[in-house]
Amino acid sequence: MGCSCFKSASNKSTAFDRRRRVSARIGVSARRLDTHPVIVFVFGGPGSRKGMIVDSIVSSFGFVHVNIGEIFNKELERFRPPPPTTSSLPAPRGDAMRDLRAMLDGNADRFTMYWLTNALTSRVREDTNATYLVDIIPNLKPMMRAKFLTEECSNVMGEFHAKFPISFALNLAVPSDRILQAKDMLSSSSGAMQETGGRGDEADASKLERRAGLYDQITRNLLGYFETNGMLVTVDVTGGLSGVIWQKVHQLLCDLEFHPLHSVGTVILFEFDQSDWSHFDLEKYAMELVPLEEVVVNGGGNLDGGLEPQLRILSRYIDSRANHADAFVVRSEGSRLPSKTSLSSTSMTSLSRKPPLMFTDIGEDYLENYLQGRPKDYVPSGGDRKYKSISSMDNEVYLFPLGSSDAFCRYIAYVMATSRAENAFA
Repeated sequence: MGCSCFKSASNKSTAFDRRRRVSARIGVSARRLDTHPVIVFVFGGPGSRKGMIVDSIVSSFGFVHVNIGEIFNKELERFRPPPPTTSSLPAPRGDAMRDLRAMLDGNADRFTMYWLTNALTSRVREDTNATYLVDIIPNLKPMMRAKFLTEECSNVMGEFHAKFPISFALNLAVPSDRILQAKDMLSSSSGAMQETGGRGDEADASKLERRAGLYDQITRNLLGYFETNGMLVTVDVTGGLSGVIWQKVHQLLCDLEFHPLHSVGTVILFEFDQSDWSHFDLEKYAMELVPLEEVVVNGGGNLDGGLEPQLRILSRYIDSRANHADAFVVRSEGSRLPSKTSLSSTSMTSLSRKPPLMFTDIGEDYLENYLQGRPKDYVPSGGDRKYKSISSMDNEVYLFPLGSSDAFCRYIAYVMATSRAENAFA
């Protein structure tokens, strides 16, 4: 593949490379504890991509997400007066925020760190065999002003830790002096924020800085507790793209002996002869080469046993590598797959009898546009190669050489997706 380039802010071409650096610090006592339940706290302020990271951890590693905001919303239902009998509609969101603020302001003696850890104790006792990811600072404006969160908390957290040992706290850190840099990076990587110029930008920047300052105030004691006890794992998310940050968090969790159930957002590229795959710089693209013939034989399969059994063995192998890679090049030489331009009538009949899965339409695109860590402003160069692509609704991407038939692509994508779904629940 030719040199893949994107345009930087200075209009200079920079080589496409997924090996961006995201720094992390691991406390001396941070590890997965051999206790039940397993508990990890997570922190992340404005611009930290906490929502995306939490969703990916839950999906990939099977954590149970405990959002303290949900606990407070349940408590709110006990304090809120019943709605008029003439209306069965829930309160508008604005009213819910107002009621939550009033509940916190009017019951300062009730809502303390002791109350919060007791509520958390009740929640984790529901399943003591689970692995919990506790988001103790929810993204709710009234909660961001909850005075009890600023209390000195070492004693109460120590008591909770004595009952339910905490493995560590994951802190997705954005230093206060770099919050605007994080905003700009978030804009360039996801398009979630758009720069418009003028006073609007200044107002947005001021608002973001105020939110960041408030977040720092309410988390200072909590983060201090974990740092003092060597239980803090800090990832500096300021300069990284969302996909690269997730790669770093994923690798940290694997290093701390958490085992993913499957990869999130896997990219699988099928190549059918040496001329297809020999050009790859696997290190630059952070992709793992998978020799299908070897995988099938080592997996107890029969190379003459048909296409579907080989693909099922391949799917199990890829899921077993979830803690090592999220993108793969499958070299099918020697595996005796049918021609990439056709499938047997038996295979197509088998596919037509199966329930449908949700896939996007087959398209054509560049590999770089599917890899996590691609900048939003990436522009392919003239030497890049296009592939046929098909994606599942679970964000799994399957790529094939342009000469492959649509039926061939759909069949492989279907078998791989169904097999991986079965693996996840096995």
